[in-house]
Amino acid sequence: MKTSLLTATLFALTLCCTKSEAPPKEQPTSAPSVPAAPAAPAAPAAPAAKAVDFGAVDKMIAAATKPEDFENIYGECAGLGLKTLAAKNLGMKDAETDPDYWRHCKVDPTRAEVQIVLKQSKKGKIHPHCGIAAMNARHIADSSKPEAPEFKKLVADMTKPCDL
Repeated sequence: MKTSLLTATLFALTLCCTKSEAPPKEQPTSAPSVPAAPAAPAAPAAPAAKAVDFGAVDKMIAAATKPEDFENIYGECAGLGLKTLAAKNLGMKDAETDPDYWRHCKVDPTRAEVQIVLKQSKKGKIHPHCGIAAMNARHIADSSKPEAPEFKKLVADMTKPCDL
């Protein structure tokens, strides 16, 4: 309702104010023109985006043996996400659009965490990290990224052991 009222108001103002009227005769029409100042020199080209090093995260993923190890991995990824945003001049919600960040901080850790959770799950006992691993896998499965089919299968594999 507010949007349509605002739109109607702006439309009415546009219609009323589009005709330019000549200034009254008693007022001067404009100040004498002054030659324009020379254009400022062009700004130097922005430096190329610095590559963010995901090597530490890759090593942490390779060394992970239990789901608790992923808390540190995701913490490291939070810092790398900020570095990615700064290096590539992205908005706060755009880190996942960077293919390197997506692979190293979303796909690879989630894949490894799900595999560890599935391996450590015992019949009749739900692993404490089932929920978070399943949530992360579902996030990727619901995306339009190429990894989605693989993660849909992982989510399905987690259904029984995690009682989803």
